[in-house]
Amino acid sequence: MRLKRIIYLLAFIISFSSCKDIVFNNPLDPNASKGVMKTVKIITTGYTGEGDICFDGEKIWKIFPSGRLIAFDMESGTKIRELASSGGFGIDYYQDKLYVSSDNDYLPLINVLSGDLEQNLLTSNIYYKFITINDNNIIGFDTKSSYFIELNLETFEKKQLFKLTGFNIGGISMFGNDIIITEKDSNSVYIFDTEGKVRGVYSAPSNNVVGVAVDNGFNIYLSFSDGKIYKVILP
Repeated sequence: MRLKRIIYLLAFIISFSSCKDIVFNNPLDPNASKGVMKTVKIITTGYTGEGDICFDGEKIWKIFPSGRLIAFDMESGTKIRELASSGGFGIDYYQDKLYVSSDNDYLPLINVLSGDLEQNLLTSNIYYKFITINDNNIIGFDTKSSYFIELNLETFEKKQLFKLTGFNIGGISMFGNDIIITEKDSNSVYIFDTEGKVRGVYSAPSNNVVGVAVDNGFNIYLSFSDGKIYKVILP
């Protein structure tokens, strides 16, 4: 009888270990293994709240749901400039314009030189909440379908990339040819390819991660709701 109990216990441990490995290797599970990013610099802006960020080649821009667009110095965090928009959660910079998204079927385009609204770009019935721009293509999360959708800015051809549900997105950006996404509920940073395959999962270096941007040297900038921006690199 004792031998049977031992055999049963060993079988249970092996079975449990196997199940745990499956969960551990699941990159979409909040308990899965995460990489740790290396913090290079912490920038304090003093401007708290939600909203994504982007890089314009010199400065970090942050959008606020209230409609404020604020540019920060990348070294000191000092406010350099402020523009107004209709409000939103997503932002990216492309060809001297800030593209703003707020889950409507159009994108306000703000001229960064004049600060004027240059155009409301119709998005072919795509309701982008978060956007990033890559080689004349908008890639963003469509709240209507829960798909990431690519929209060409010249032909307006659209392509469904992959579906993403159960994510509380804080911001997105391009990381090379991949998409980097912050997930607020698990305080994590995910990297997906454009087919939806997970390239990596990382723990954010502080609490309440919101936006994300990438500069030309592939340094990653993570903004947090307390107004701080962390410059980080992958391990």
